[in-house]
Amino acid sequence: MTRVLLLAMVCACTTPDEPVEMESCPTDSRSEGDVFTFATGLESAGTEGSEGIALSPDGRLFVGGVAYTGGGFVAEVAPDGVVSPLVSMTSTVGLVWWQDALLVAVGGDGPAGELGGVMQVNTDTGTSQVLASGIPGANFIVVTPWDTLLVSSPGGTTVWEVTDAGDVSEWLTGIESPNGMVFSEDGTTLFVAQTYNAPIALHAVDVSAQGQSGDVRTVATFDDNATLDGIALDANGDVLVLSNLPGELLRVTADGDVDVIADGLNSPASLAFGRGDFDVCSVYITSLFSDVVYEVGVGTPAFLR
Repeated sequence: MTRVLLLAMVCACTTPDEPVEMESCPTDSRSEGDVFTFATGLESAGTEGSEGIALSPDGRLFVGGVAYTGGGFVAEVAPDGVVSPLVSMTSTVGLVWWQDALLVAVGGDGPAGELGGVMQVNTDTGTSQVLASGIPGANFIVVTPWDTLLVSSPGGTTVWEVTDAGDVSEWLTGIESPNGMVFSEDGTTLFVAQTYNAPIALHAVDVSAQGQSGDVRTVATFDDNATLDGIALDANGDVLVLSNLPGELLRVTADGDVDVIADGLNSPASLAFGRGDFDVCSVYITSLFSDVVYEVGVGTPAFLR
């Protein structure tokens, strides 16, 4: 199977940006654009790469490992970079922390059914259960301001909504190949990365106070091979975007200006801002086709609520 086909099957995802209660970076934070190989060892644990990544409110870092021949797991990564598998799970994609548990979007043929869905993981006991099923190609996952989940499906045009009871419904249709998602600081806008189907773009969706989707506008467009994946929001309100095949971490301003923060990354998939013992002014980035988890300085923390 070719690299592009593998991306079409498993391309993911970031975590929702949790607030970091600070206004400036610590003096020992990495400089903007500084790339560091933070962790390796996923391959020794039986996987060929990683996709989803999330930090818990108390600063525990979790990564979804994937094996393209089948299998995978969710692992915890310690501040010293040591990888500890937590629970086996097929087709792990996006990760997010929600309601005292780690939520994992899983693709087809996983425990959530042949279409895909969402698994709930107890990170203390290393056990999991199905929260929702029947989501085609479930990929990225984000928590809404009204306390539900949104799940993207890059193989289609739908963003799905999932309640804590596991009910699934269509929240938005019409964006080609929706992937990474993140809400604006005030919750009135959902940014969505379009991965395939040129023109590749970052879109902004208006969101009502009742949590309903509204107008969609394009913030920025990219080269046809950009393969946008995970996104996050920083304290300045800029959107950080991973460009998978080119191996870049980009910053997109509200005016649509695009700057390269870092390049030379190996198939970057998802990103999450650090907290706790992890550098709050760096993002931690997974890699689809290697056992590396990167730490990249971005010069600002996550957005503040």
